[in-house]
Parts: sequence; C-alpha cells; structure tokens
Amino acid sequence: MLVLPSLLAVAVWFTKPPLGSTARITVNNPGANTIFQIVGIDKNGVELGPNNFSSSPDQLTVGGNRPRQSFIRFNPDALWAVCAVSVTKSEAKALNSSGAMGQVSMRTRACKRYSSSP
Repeated sequence: MLVLPSLLAVAVWFTKPPLGSTARITVNNPGANTIFQIVGIDKNGVELGPNNFSSSPDQLTVGGNRPRQSFIRFNPDALWAVCAVSVTKSEAKALNSSGAMGQVSMRTRACKRYSSSP
C-alpha cells in the first residue's frame, strides 16, 4: 500500500483580486496533532514575518482533523512564495503569542510561488 507523505495534505493557491493578492491555503484532513503555519518566503529563500500579511499571527495558523481553508492577503512586492509549514501545537502556540516566524522547526513545507506577471 502506498503511503502519501503529509506534504500532499496542503495545497496553496493564488488569486489576484483587484486590491491585492490572496493566498488560499487548504488543509485536507491532516493529523489531529498537525498544524500548519503560513509563512512568506522572499526571493532569497528567507522567511518573512507576519508584517507582510494583513492578518494577525493567530490567523496564519490552520490545522485540525478536518478540511479547512484560510484566505490570507499578502504583500506581493515582498513575497516570492507563500508556504504552509508543519509545526507542533506548542510551536504554534508560541508563534501565535510572539509572531516569531523564524522559530518554526521546518518539517513539511508546501509552497506556492507567486508570479507578478498577469
């Protein structure tokens, strides 16, 4: 039996509404202890903090044991990609409190590159 990696549990889409860019992150039934933190990546591969999103840090967390979607607006001039990174519940709690994205220990990461071309 083929076991699919948890990386396939996350899908990231982009839409370009008139007022900016939105990343739609869909989490498809991850494990109950799996939480995905949404992070931005610049063109040099560096993680960017929550100031590049129009959401507070707690809104940049998706998880649970059933499908869920999160729509996040972001700054397309600063972000090259938006990623969903698997974190533990304790890490997510710390991130929600401090917004310190760099403290995430990366395990599973699904990314979608943003293209500014029409």
